[in-house]
Amino acid sequence: MTEKPRWLAEENTCFAVFGCGYAAGLLLRGLERAGALGRVRCHLVSGPAEEGETFHGRPVMSLSRYRRGEDERILVAVHESSLADVLPAVRGKDPDAVWTGPDVWKLLFGAPVRQSLRLPAGLLLQRQDPSYRWLAARLACAESLADGGEAGTELYLAALSRHCSASSAEKRLAAFRRLFESVRADGLREEHPIAADSEGRIIDGLHRLTLAVYFGIPYISCDIYPSSPEYDEVFTARNTLAGWDAAECSGEAGAALLSAQEKIGAARRAYRPAVSAILPVYNVHDCIGKCLESLSGQTFPDFEALLIDDGSSDGSSEDCRAHCRGDLRFRYIRKENGGVSSARNRGIEEAAGEYLAFVDPDDWVDAAYFEKLYHAAKEEDADFAECDIWRVDGRTGRMIYRSCGSTMGVPYSKEEHMIYGPTALYKSISKRALWEKNAIRLPSCSFESPAVYALILACADKIVSVPEALYYYRRFRPGSLIETGYADKAGKMDPRLGIDAMAHLLGEFRRLSLYDRYRGTLERAVRYRLGDILAMQFHRRGEEEFRALAAEMAAFLEEAFPPVRENRYLMSGGYNLSKILTHTLHLHNPYIRFSFSSLAAIGSAAAAAGGAARKEQPGREVRHRNRYREIMLRREINGAFTDIAEKIRPEVFVLDLTEERFDLLYDSGRYYTASDALDGAEGGPDRVFPDAERIAAGSARAAEAFAQGVSAVLAYLRRISPGIRVILVETYLSEKVGNLSGWEYYSELDRIRRDNAVLKERYARFKALCPEAAVVPAWRTEPYLTDRDYEYGALPQHLNGIVNRRIAAEIDAVWPKPEDRPKKRAGQLCTGERDSI
Repeated sequence: MTEKPRWLAEENTCFAVFGCGYAAGLLLRGLERAGALGRVRCHLVSGPAEEGETFHGRPVMSLSRYRRGEDERILVAVHESSLADVLPAVRGKDPDAVWTGPDVWKLLFGAPVRQSLRLPAGLLLQRQDPSYRWLAARLACAESLADGGEAGTELYLAALSRHCSASSAEKRLAAFRRLFESVRADGLREEHPIAADSEGRIIDGLHRLTLAVYFGIPYISCDIYPSSPEYDEVFTARNTLAGWDAAECSGEAGAALLSAQEKIGAARRAYRPAVSAILPVYNVHDCIGKCLESLSGQTFPDFEALLIDDGSSDGSSEDCRAHCRGDLRFRYIRKENGGVSSARNRGIEEAAGEYLAFVDPDDWVDAAYFEKLYHAAKEEDADFAECDIWRVDGRTGRMIYRSCGSTMGVPYSKEEHMIYGPTALYKSISKRALWEKNAIRLPSCSFESPAVYALILACADKIVSVPEALYYYRRFRPGSLIETGYADKAGKMDPRLGIDAMAHLLGEFRRLSLYDRYRGTLERAVRYRLGDILAMQFHRRGEEEFRALAAEMAAFLEEAFPPVRENRYLMSGGYNLSKILTHTLHLHNPYIRFSFSSLAAIGSAAAAAGGAARKEQPGREVRHRNRYREIMLRREINGAFTDIAEKIRPEVFVLDLTEERFDLLYDSGRYYTASDALDGAEGGPDRVFPDAERIAAGSARAAEAFAQGVSAVLAYLRRISPGIRVILVETYLSEKVGNLSGWEYYSELDRIRRDNAVLKERYARFKALCPEAAVVPAWRTEPYLTDRDYEYGALPQHLNGIVNRRIAAEIDAVWPKPEDRPKKRAGQLCTGERDSI
């Protein structure tokens, strides 16, 4: 469908067309497509017209003899090079006369799909038919205009003479000369875009493309029109000089044509995009549009985007095809469904860019994403460049900043990056040669990116980080792999989730003879990654299924990294302790956590149950928008500690006492923790415990409840796990917030110190009650402060990644060694090593 120009929309107006040449013929063709050819009454020329002369069946008359009717308008259909000569005379007859040059392509091909799109000149050059001799003729002419020679201008005039008069050819040569000087002085004007169709074929602007090639101008502004069979009918072989060759030219002109053809061919072959973006597409119709538009809007235009459609059935395929029609840098490739790894691997095989970028189609990127990553990589001659990310809640739009290459502004070493860097391949570019040289491909398993991420880093000679969030990762999208728990199409969960990926990673390190060099790093990286996967699955799987997955992971680790064995352990304490434990040499499993619970509450539940597991209490339902907090709150309310401890039979009990800072709630003979998690639950404490008595944390009664709780918990654990070791991590609320460059005290410093005074008393009481506990004085570890940019909030109960890793090393130092594991008593209940975590 065509877009009507304003002058055509005036339906009661008829036209007199000034011009009887190629441009006028195009206009008539366009008017015919628009159903308006009958409104053309005559053609006008500047000189005298012969008696009875016609053009396409309509009379031709001299402009000087023309008398415009009240319902007529003059349309000027001449080449731009003649416009300055004719327009003043035409406007003398009709002040509203219109030059149709900007509108004729809309009439012929339809409205532009995209306007003012900056594209690589090399890409446009590659899209032209190699037999298109006009490019070579123009290039030869440009060379003559530069050095004052005549061979190129002679060639140019000879080419023009095939479809226009000698006087018109001279005018067009003069216009080309003016354009040449303008481009040499100021470059190409962005406001005067080239017109091309969706296949990249030039409709108007070959002179500008030629000069971009000649002057080495990398990018050209383009308007993209729909592809149409009309193209071949408008631009015939005669018009495009497709069959023209040097044999038709004499002497130096023929030599100039041959030379220009060789240069055009070399330029066509030389172009490769700087970046190849690979998008695995599968049923993302609801969100892919934002992703594709963010790529088209890049400030760095030199990329290709490979849309690998992995058998979509929801409209994603047409989304991709439609976008490809508007942006020549996008290429659509359809394949049978084989999974995200097969789609990405197909993209690697098809890619031509210097760097590979992996973009997930449900995410989007900053406008400067490619520009900043590519320039950072080139400036440092890096094999791998990575930016930070925004984690976007797909339900609420809330964004959380995630640093990918540093902690508190301190860049990771390569080994730290291999362990702690977020392992998704998006938010980075890496040299294609790195993948090809090392024959790296993504395995066909879940968590395919973690299966190669550390390997890519190990193979890279140089890694650079861009400390800006340029990638927007969409979380909580219904139907995504993470949200479905990586279940297959039948809904079955993968019992080896993450394990096959880590096995592949270790195998690839061995294949490339890198394993011995990085063994220690790999052990920490694999444990850290599997713990991260467990954390993602904790609220997405049923208890038995989750415990089976954790047991499989533990067995894999014991086999992969002997002689270290996975001690069974329980954790009680603040959320920050769980972050610390992710850095230890033990698989950290959220199933063993009791967060947001005080020992007073845990112990009173154990005592009330008489050592048996409790069932859910009627009327005590709790709901929280954070699924993890909801699970932890339910554990406390239902007295789940004894039930879980009975299943695990822990060998180690590791804890801090930061949750003892909260008030207690006393209801029906039990204590509960008035934690910040409970405050955030639906309705808060008043809904869950409407009749509870509140007991201040600093009161003597709360202190006594704590002592009773500690005694009950230790007695129970010693009974079910004789020889259990206790590790007390002495942690306090941070008084300071900041980073290594500077910090300040929290504004609520008095409250923090009051809470810490309560904690200090609790730690002293615990040590007295459990003198055999190994104490880790975490509060002495520097820099003991809260990371101002911590993604889950700069709160006093949170510390920072640097100090957390240092505390973890202290915990590892006091953790029982394999040879110190307690021996099982005869008849002791044990669920087996593979069911021990």
